[in-house]
Amino acid sequence: MESKWFAVVLIAAGIALLICMKKSGSFFKTLCYSAFQGTAALFAVNALAGFTGVSLAVNGVTLAVGGLGGLPGVILLLSAQAILR
Repeated sequence: MESKWFAVVLIAAGIALLICMKKSGSFFKTLCYSAFQGTAALFAVNALAGFTGVSLAVNGVTLAVGGLGGLPGVILLLSAQAILR
């Protein structure tokens, strides 16, 4: 049941993010910046895992969330990991 709510929240956040990108006027540039920022944040979390003890698995789902969601997507993954533990 928790995974269904997580999926609903993730889909709603993704739709809201895509709408905001579309309204910015430069959808592709905003999408590229967001994808780079999210991917960099995902790898930064894993690079600092030895110091903080927090890590995220790098797989297709986390890369998609980080790429489409950017930094808020990575924060959502970290929050979901903390809540679901």
